[in-house]
Amino acid sequence: MSGQGSAANQPGPTSEVSSTAISTADLDQAHDSLVGLLDKFTAPNASLDDKGREELGKTYTSYKTLRQDYTTKKAEADKKAEEAAKNYTPPDYAKNLKMPEGTKLSEKHKAQVIEFAKATKLPLESAQAILDRDNEVLSAHQAGLEQEFKTYNEQSVATLKKDWGTDFEANVGKASAVVNFYEKSFPGFKKEIERLGISSSTTANKFFLKLFEDLKMSPDTIEHAGGGAVTGGSPLQRTDAEKGRKLFSKGFSAAKK
Repeated sequence: MSGQGSAANQPGPTSEVSSTAISTADLDQAHDSLVGLLDKFTAPNASLDDKGREELGKTYTSYKTLRQDYTTKKAEADKKAEEAAKNYTPPDYAKNLKMPEGTKLSEKHKAQVIEFAKATKLPLESAQAILDRDNEVLSAHQAGLEQEFKTYNEQSVATLKKDWGTDFEANVGKASAVVNFYEKSFPGFKKEIERLGISSSTTANKFFLKLFEDLKMSPDTIEHAGGGAVTGGSPLQRTDAEKGRKLFSKGFSAAKK
């Protein structure tokens, strides 16, 4: 939490004028006492003597007085609250609401919080608390996604190592060579694979290896670092494993550990 709003702890328009001297709990208690006596004296075989009448009268009078007092005070409080709302000047949210340090929240999200705060006449401190809480939720969500992605990568690489055994490095290199080959026709292809987070995917690696095998790719069709396609059956200047390090660097590094 950034705590930026604590310096401007401004109350809302009804924060100090909406309460009454008598609470609804007091009124309910007096009402229950009156009902209890009525039940007592109207029960079968019950008798109402002078003492009972006096007790019932006092209880009724007390409840009636309390209810009248409560109604009057509540009307006064409601009127003051209405006047305060009319004269209420909202805080300058745009100027004083601070984005949490290092947040991934957008300015658009901040504008939405400000809009809500204005509509509900929130104190600046409350609006700040909402923004801070949103930041905490987003940060926790991102951390969870990152952990899931890390676990996914580790499990995928472990599966490839198990399935491919000693051919792991060579096969990753072949899969990478296919991507490098098609990058020439579709610039940005490698970047998109990395953006999607599938550079260490078991399925993606096996798919590109299958393409390598099905297309019978050889040194005269695979492009390598240094430019130009190698022709005439010349050997590649880099091994398949070395090529793999370029595109599948994250997965390859994880597998080496």
